[in-house]
Amino acid sequence: MIPIAFIDTEIDPKTKKILDIGSTRNNGDSFHNASVLAFISFIKGAGYVCGHNILNHDIKYIGHALNEAGISQANIIDTL
Repeated sequence: MIPIAFIDTEIDPKTKKILDIGSTRNNGDSFHNASVLAFISFIKGAGYVCGHNILNHDIKYIGHALNEAGISQANIIDTL
């Protein structure tokens, strides 16, 4: 099975600062932290990432992290 990470971000609407990144992998591992570097480490090795409205929202804040982790734009699943 190709690993997948389900993700969501919480962003301060005024400052646009990342308040939290939450993620769960299909193996049951979970992540909650505002650190983009820690998030990159957590999602490395995932073949896909999935999130609700990820393409119009989350990608603005963590797109560089997905790229750094080696996740292709073609492997981003948006549930919206």
